[in-house]
Amino acid sequence: MSATDTSAGSAASGLLSQYQQKLTAVTTGAVLIQLVLMLACSLGTLLAFSILRPKNKIVYMPKYKYSQESKRPPKLDDGLLSWLSPLIKTKEDQLMSKIGLDAIIFLRFLSMCRWITGSLAILACSILIPCDLFYNLRKATDQSFSTNRLALVTISNIRGNFLYVHVVYAYIATAVVCYLVYINYKAVLKLRWQWFRSEDYQNALYSRSIMMTHVGSKHMSDAGLQTLLTQLQIPYPTTAVHIGRRVGDLPFLIEHHNQTVRELEQILARYLKDGRISSNRPTIRINHNLLGCGGKKVDSIDFYTKKIKSIESKIIKTRQAIMDRKPENYGFASFATVAYAHLVAKKLDDRRIKGVALSLAPPPHDIIWTNLTKSDIVAIRQRIIGHAILSVVATLYVIPLLALALIANLASLTQYVSFLADWSNASPPTFAAAAGIAPPLLSTLLQLALPMIMRALTKFQAATTYSKLDRAVLARYFSFLTLTQFFLFSLLGVVFSTVAEVVVEVGKKDSIEKIFQNFSKLPDKIQTTYIQQSNYWLTWFPLRGFSAVLDLAQIVSLLWIFIRTKIWGRTPRDIREWTKPPEFDYAVYSANMLLMLLVALVYAPLAPLVPLLASVAFFASSWIYKYQLMYISVTRCETGGRLWRMLVNRILFALCLMHAFLCLTIGLQLGWMKSITTLPPIAIIIGFKFFLKSTFDSRFTWYIPSGAELERVHQHHADARKNRLLKRFGHPSLTAELFTPMIHKDHQSLLGVIYNGRIAEGSEEFEGEFDEFRGGSSNLGIKNSSTSPPAAYTGGLKFAAIAQHDLMYSKQEYLRERDEDEMSIGSSNALGPNGLNTVSSTQDLNIQGYMRDGPGFGKFNNGSSSMILAGNDSPKSSYQEMPKMENTYEMSRVRTAESEAHEQLLLRNSMMRDGSNYGSGFGTPDSFHRTSSPSYLLNNQSNSWEQPSAYRGEIRTESPNQMRRTHDSTYGMSPSYQQQQQQQQQQQQQQHYYQQHHHHQSSNSWERPPDR
Repeated sequence: MSATDTSAGSAASGLLSQYQQKLTAVTTGAVLIQLVLMLACSLGTLLAFSILRPKNKIVYMPKYKYSQESKRPPKLDDGLLSWLSPLIKTKEDQLMSKIGLDAIIFLRFLSMCRWITGSLAILACSILIPCDLFYNLRKATDQSFSTNRLALVTISNIRGNFLYVHVVYAYIATAVVCYLVYINYKAVLKLRWQWFRSEDYQNALYSRSIMMTHVGSKHMSDAGLQTLLTQLQIPYPTTAVHIGRRVGDLPFLIEHHNQTVRELEQILARYLKDGRISSNRPTIRINHNLLGCGGKKVDSIDFYTKKIKSIESKIIKTRQAIMDRKPENYGFASFATVAYAHLVAKKLDDRRIKGVALSLAPPPHDIIWTNLTKSDIVAIRQRIIGHAILSVVATLYVIPLLALALIANLASLTQYVSFLADWSNASPPTFAAAAGIAPPLLSTLLQLALPMIMRALTKFQAATTYSKLDRAVLARYFSFLTLTQFFLFSLLGVVFSTVAEVVVEVGKKDSIEKIFQNFSKLPDKIQTTYIQQSNYWLTWFPLRGFSAVLDLAQIVSLLWIFIRTKIWGRTPRDIREWTKPPEFDYAVYSANMLLMLLVALVYAPLAPLVPLLASVAFFASSWIYKYQLMYISVTRCETGGRLWRMLVNRILFALCLMHAFLCLTIGLQLGWMKSITTLPPIAIIIGFKFFLKSTFDSRFTWYIPSGAELERVHQHHADARKNRLLKRFGHPSLTAELFTPMIHKDHQSLLGVIYNGRIAEGSEEFEGEFDEFRGGSSNLGIKNSSTSPPAAYTGGLKFAAIAQHDLMYSKQEYLRERDEDEMSIGSSNALGPNGLNTVSSTQDLNIQGYMRDGPGFGKFNNGSSSMILAGNDSPKSSYQEMPKMENTYEMSRVRTAESEAHEQLLLRNSMMRDGSNYGSGFGTPDSFHRTSSPSYLLNNQSNSWEQPSAYRGEIRTESPNQMRRTHDSTYGMSPSYQQQQQQQQQQQQQQHYYQQHHHHQSSNSWERPPDR
């Protein structure tokens, strides 16, 4: 080899050595600088928040103003650190009624992550770090040891049997994580059961209703839905049914109207800025082309005023003619109790009955109404298009992330970019700061728009509720973060390392064959690279902690409001909307937290410092988000913690990924046969997942009442008479309040000048028609001219002059907008003086089967439906003989052989009423009798419910003066007759129950009820 070749090889080797030295030096300094900087910024932000909070309560405590009394968080003093006390003293059970179960589940998830990472960090500090330090310090003189001090506490230089210490640590970590997941799952299940039994849920109409979509033309009417439910032989009668109606362009008209009102308010705010009329009247160009050319200029104020009046007129006409429109392909049905709805929904879950999909009804404000009417073909087509668009967007997003990955490996670029090399040599501290701060910061900023894109695409893909949107965004966003943030950075580091090796071989002028032989070392490079990437995550976790503190201080929101105010001005509506509590985006926050936990778990056996910093970030996040959910942010729509199972599934996935990376590491160092020792925990995790599913999922999803609750079932019977379904599940555009143009109270006197005297105060003709605000405002009606007759007022426009002290939302208006006022959620119209339909004592009823199998066991449409009474032919089992349990959750775990009596109890209670059919064509409970099977109410031969002939049609033969017909074609009884019938039916039921349990022990047929 010539001297030239030798010098080239030496230069190439020196290049690679220099690259490694700079890389390790920069990463060590970058981690330290990032830690110090983020800690200082976090403490400074917390101090600023503590100072600003007492004087800006509408920003930092909006929920305290807008919450109902029962849901109001604890009051805070004005002390600098007084906001910490409620976070420490307020416990989980106290928060249920104040922040909702979704918020509690999120906080419990953060607490679980804090315990997981904290436990792993303690184990790492007591087991892994001492072993790694001992090995690396002992071997430092025997091998080419890196100058990177952080490598002293990683697995990168560990060889031989010392690697098994990391394997043992992974086993212990798996046991710890599974244990924490299990105990938290049990706690969440108890919280879920408390939520099912809460007053809000029990009194909400949606909780005892089912939603039917893809309804065929044959059943597109109230009567058609009623017939469909009757044909299903559902033993629980409906209290009301409602089919949706086509609303045409009404939603668009309302949105267009409200947007036009906003534009008029913006124009008036600029025109009347500082309480003075501008010299130039605002104009707008209309009828122009796409480039803004052509058209003509008109007065903006007059143009928008006429436009608002025109749209209002169209909205009125459309609403008046809504009942003449054709029905839609969706509808709703309500039941008398929550238990009935859950039983029916579980039976029919994931099934299509005559093409109709039935499920529990979501809250009305959670429904995406435009997607309810989409057919299966349209939904499939839009899903395909949406997935294609999402793939393109994700691919395009990878390009800037690649650039960020290059910045994360900034030291490697100094060999090829001259100005970076000069910067690194001239100022190593600033270069290290840029390498440590810029990558995680730019990566975080780049991700801000992606969840919004995913949400829009999911909505386009025919998601029917906003809660489904959240679940889809969580799944997709977490997948994207895992693939790009986690795998992309590691793979790009492998590319840099491989390229550097090729450059060395090319410098030596070796053969092509020898150069390609270096690719056999690629697996080892992969291991080295993803371990080196732990330094990047050590700079990323401090940024995540600081971002949580920044959310608390609301600095970004305040800055954005300041910019908007200076550029566009503030209308009264802007002030109201800016001071409302913001909605908490559980999907995005949960995905980010899951990524933090995934990184911590994967690197726990490889780089123990990672879970240590992760535990600090989770500790800060759990307390900060607790304050945010207690005092600042609200839940858009309460789902009862439906995200919990998705979170658990992804935690278990991260745990499997930890073992996969450890298996790769052991396989590369000790051989693939020995790496098998890391695989058993993966099988254990999979089995643990199925255990959780079989043990908890059914009781997590469905409301399962206890025996005592079955004896006192809440009954709601006025749904049809009070039009509750139509009011609650009618299209929101039918009842949405239109925006009333708002101006500041100080500008009220200027309206006469603006409209050239065409103004009248307090016109009765306009009172209430589009009244959006009640109290604290002055209504001004604009006439067509000053001499117009009174009839001309109908074409006028109404303004709301808002005083300074009324610029913020009233509590009632805000609660009505969020659907949380009592008139929106309440639906209780129960029997009896205490609002309950009290069932007679049923101490001998067999309820263990209900506790064992949950709701909906048996078949609706076969001859062996398990609707029974615990009578002569049933094994004797009394409620008192059950083991004494701490609570209803523990009671539900009792397993016995009987499984049917609870459903008969529900059936009997559902029929203990005035005898009206309520949409399903059933008679009174004592009119059902058993024809063939000793245990079943269903006739096995005819596969239908059968009544004794003497009682068939009994309800329809009552005297006309004892019946009254309601507006939705269902029958009800007069109050006096209803009470009389209740007493008679209760007496007959008690007699019938006594006869079944104490007489005719060998009888195989039902006794005929006593004659009336």
